[in-house]
Amino acid sequence: MQFRMVHVKRVDKLELVLHVQMLQYNTKTSSKIVSSAECAARLLRTKIATNKVAGTSQQSKIDINIRQSPIAMKMIDSRISVNAQQILDVNGNVALFLRRMSHAVDGLEEQLNPIQGMEEREAVHEIQANLPPAEVEPENVVAENLDLHQQVENLRPVTPPRPQEAVTCLICAIEERTHAFIPCGHISVCAECAEELTNRRMLDCVLCRSNSFGIFRIFN
Repeated sequence: MQFRMVHVKRVDKLELVLHVQMLQYNTKTSSKIVSSAECAARLLRTKIATNKVAGTSQQSKIDINIRQSPIAMKMIDSRISVNAQQILDVNGNVALFLRRMSHAVDGLEEQLNPIQGMEEREAVHEIQANLPPAEVEPENVVAENLDLHQQVENLRPVTPPRPQEAVTCLICAIEERTHAFIPCGHISVCAECAEELTNRRMLDCVLCRSNSFGIFRIFN
């Protein structure tokens, strides 16, 4: 019975020692956890304080910018107004200068027009005065052309026309041919048709279509 009680006491003592050791271990672990928690808390408090300081500094900068923004805007508006006024002044001066130059050019043109007209007339008179005199009279030229045309006609084979066709006007086909186109010399129209063609400035020969400078009566 005594042995059993001793054994029980030993067992109780051993359990007590184990329990004490467990409590000591738990206490150390708890201390470490508490220390870690305290370190984390200190770091968190430091970070919060730093953020507060940084936020205060940033807020101060924002407040300064907000306070300075109206002043900067006023300075910009003032500079824009000055530049716009300078541009308007320059444009106004340029427009005034262009108007004055336009009036000056108009005045010069009015002064130059009579001078240019006079110079042109003088140049024409000078050219006419320097032209060499005609060596051959127009009448002689007409006669020579008629002679040449007659010679050419003589060289061509002659087909005797019918009597009525040889003498009637090629325009009206009624009156007798009395007028010739010069210089080709074709006697092909009557007096009335020659006058009508001359009035209308239709001086091409009705026979050969060559250019002429007049229609003249031919006397046999």
